[in-house]
Amino acid sequence: MKRKDVNKQKKEKRTGEPDSRALLRMRKQDLLEIMLAQSREIDNLRSQVSELQKELADKKILIRQAGSIAEASLALTRIFDEAQKAADLYVCNVKRMTDEGETQGGNLSESATEEVTEENSDAGEKTYGEKK
Repeated sequence: MKRKDVNKQKKEKRTGEPDSRALLRMRKQDLLEIMLAQSREIDNLRSQVSELQKELADKKILIRQAGSIAEASLALTRIFDEAQKAADLYVCNVKRMTDEGETQGGNLSESATEEVTEENSDAGEKTYGEKK
């Protein structure tokens, strides 16, 4: 065998593909088999690409949802913090009014109770209005 033929055979073994001269010498049946094998490989690769694209889309959706959940959680935390502040303010005002009423020798009057309630509702509206 000639040296060129040996090199071609080595190349063919390494790449798994015959060179152009070898293709020209092949029978039609062999060429059709090669084309069929390549067609199957292409179909296989296309299905893999499709599956990977679906997985990527699912992961992107999960990432977006995770961001939305984190934002919602943060918003709820802020709302609960503001509600706790309003409740603490209400309790503080009731204690203050009770202490003032006891030092004056009487109980809380209805007007004092209404005043505390109005102060707390105003504070809650201000807090809620800021979040919008």
